Amino acid sequence: MRAFWAREALPSARLGTRTNSNVCYNLRRRIACQDKELFARSIAVQLIGPKRQPMNPQPKAIEEVTNQIELAISVEVGRHTTEKSWVTHYGANHIHPKHLVYWIVVRSDAEKQRLESNTALMSKLRSLLDQYEYPVEGRAGVHIGFESHETVNRESEGNFYHHWK
Repeated sequence: MRAFWAREALPSARLGTRTNSNVCYNLRRRIACQDKELFARSIAVQLIGPKRQPMNPQPKAIEEVTNQIELAISVEVGRHTTEKSWVTHYGANHIHPKHLVYWIVVRSDAEKQRLESNTALMSKLRSLLDQYEYPVEGRAGVHIGFESHETVNRESEGNFYHHWK
């Protein structure tokens, strides 16, 4: 039973290597261990190293906030325009919160200019960063802009990727 269990715990160990002899020594020393799960975990740590924590555990939380803000911007812009619109974002805000851009896309240039000149709307959109508790150190650097399909069609042949690149 012990030999079978040892082979099961060490399927990738190679014979005659220094690592294998160290593991075998630890295996013999710990074979009397009653808790097989703890034993298997200790062997795994010896073979592949300890489980490492991610460098920056923040990205998931900031990604969630970023998506919530995008949805809130979409709702707020929907109250101010009769044209069909959509909101998107891109950036590297997992590196630093200031690296984020929100684009509000409408159909016409006239609607784009009307929304850009609406200071009350822009202050409301910026206040959404505070409302959803976007990190303070990046709030001032977040860009919220407007673009129209007409402009993208005219300047970039309808390709938003090349237009914003």
